[in-house]
Amino acid sequence: MTDGRARRALVTRPADDAAEIVAALLDRGIEAVLAPMMRVVPLDPDIDADAARAQAVLFTSRNGVRAFCAICDRRDVPVLAVGDSTARLAVECGFGSVESAGGDSADLARLVAARLQPADGPLLH
Repeated sequence: MTDGRARRALVTRPADDAAEIVAALLDRGIEAVLAPMMRVVPLDPDIDADAARAQAVLFTSRNGVRAFCAICDRRDVPVLAVGDSTARLAVECGFGSVESAGGDSADLARLVAARLQPADGPLLH
């Protein structure tokens, strides 16, 4: 129950990630005020050789997936993602082998330790 005042939420996520949050808030009758606190600007390094050597790419955010895809065409490297949303975006971007840690960075570290071996090559994050 509310006291008649409008409910508002300040959304500070980068603009690329704000749309889903805004929609979810609106569905709950909460007005969203957009005020992104950062803007993600991918660098333009040549990472193709690093991606070719990597046994896996680690994505700790949806921003990481978008940044990688902006500078590298490879989608054949296995992906380990921090969470389900990040993993879904990696699949949508064309990666064939994607596994989600389903949580946070500690969960991703446990997944990496369980699935990968140091002798099999470097990781790209």
